[in-house]
Amino acid sequence: MRRLIYILVICVLPIVNKAQTKETAAEYNSAYRNVYWIHGVGGDESSLKSLSDYFSARYKINSYHIGYTYNRGIEEAARQVSSLSIGLQRNDDIVIAHSMGGLVSRQYYKDFPSRRFGGIITLNAPHEGAEFARSFDNGKINTFFSKIANEGVGGYNVMSAHVGDPRRGFHENTLEEMGLLDDVIEMRDDFTNIAVLVANILGNPMAGHSIEWLINSGFSYFAEALPNTLKSQISTIVAMASAEVFGKEEEGWGKSKDDLKPNSSIVTSLNNNPTDCPRITITGTVSSKPGMKFLGSRLSAMSQDNPGIGDLDNEAFIRYADAIISDSRKCKDEYTRLYRAGSWLTLGLSNSYFSSRRDAFDRQARFWESGFENEFQKCLGSYYYTTETRSFIVLRNICDNSSGYTALMPIVDDNIEDSGENCWQEVVIYRIVTIQQMHPNDGIVILPSQQGMEGATKYNIEGNDHEMVKKSQQTVDYVETQFDNQSSFFYTERK
Repeated sequence: MRRLIYILVICVLPIVNKAQTKETAAEYNSAYRNVYWIHGVGGDESSLKSLSDYFSARYKINSYHIGYTYNRGIEEAARQVSSLSIGLQRNDDIVIAHSMGGLVSRQYYKDFPSRRFGGIITLNAPHEGAEFARSFDNGKINTFFSKIANEGVGGYNVMSAHVGDPRRGFHENTLEEMGLLDDVIEMRDDFTNIAVLVANILGNPMAGHSIEWLINSGFSYFAEALPNTLKSQISTIVAMASAEVFGKEEEGWGKSKDDLKPNSSIVTSLNNNPTDCPRITITGTVSSKPGMKFLGSRLSAMSQDNPGIGDLDNEAFIRYADAIISDSRKCKDEYTRLYRAGSWLTLGLSNSYFSSRRDAFDRQARFWESGFENEFQKCLGSYYYTTETRSFIVLRNICDNSSGYTALMPIVDDNIEDSGENCWQEVVIYRIVTIQQMHPNDGIVILPSQQGMEGATKYNIEGNDHEMVKKSQQTVDYVETQFDNQSSFFYTERK
């Protein structure tokens, strides 16, 4: 469950808070082209290193990794970039920027015209802002975490000793995904051996039963302590995430959050002052559960010391959710069995006690099946609404002037002729239906925002979430086509 807590924190963006003003490059070669790699929120100089290492090994480029303090606003970040000694000063310089780094680069281009770069490639950048930044202030984040605390671990919150013993296999899948199953099995075996040993030494089987009771109580407490610990920490996660990711408002460190909101003064200014150079937006979308897959990529990145190109696994969080779903269903079935097994003496207890727990585990399973992703998408602001006019046939029999109506679907024609009696049927009712749609997104930024840099060549990679773009083979392949294309501004000689 500790891993889940960590994941829940990173779902509101990575929590690293450090100033960065380093610039790095291999040995400078004046005959090579300068490429500047600029990270986003929560990143540092190493964020794009896998990409830069790949291209530095194959092309004649000087790679520079530019760091900046990412939570003090986009203008301040651009000013920090301008103060670096390497600068951006050749008209063939290229900037490759991820996420907020794309806006920082454009702000630099706007504010320091005498030292502009020649071309820019952005990776999943929020050119029209990110609703997620606004979710900290409008209550969406609070609602999201409240539902996790109440529905996401609702079954565990009311769990009793009947399904609290991991030895009975009720939590094996979740414990395995958490990397704790082997420890629990070892602990179980040790306790069982101790119980047998105590019974043999004392020559009293009841002593073994006493140890067995302690073991059961311990495991029940262990199983219940996991969600209780999670729930107690969830209440602090939102404030912590806002403070650590974007900084404390009273210290003036919350500027980036406001700058990243849609229609902020920064976003509006940048879009009113187009970045007038060769430009490409590499964008990403994920067709199914993009939010959970983004978290999976983050989890995969955290679990590897130095993930390289193509090494991220964006299914990791979904596997975690599937484990909770499977275990929740098993717990639900056990409470259902206990409910049905209640005698007439305990029927009242069975109805209120076991059925409430059964239903809590059912809600918990359904939350991880779809509720988590839906709530995440609300935080992203990816939902929008459309209206459709749908025709429902209401039949009026003209032959005998009957006033009876019968509803049918779907509509075939306004006039449907009855060959037997030469009757016809008229559609007399139309209904307007509101339908909820979801913008394609990468788990953080919706596609229209990623594509929002005016005049840019657009290239979208399906299956590419916000984290994966930095280590995606598809990103590498597309950038290579630009570097190898002699008619492109981005053409760069190979070594």
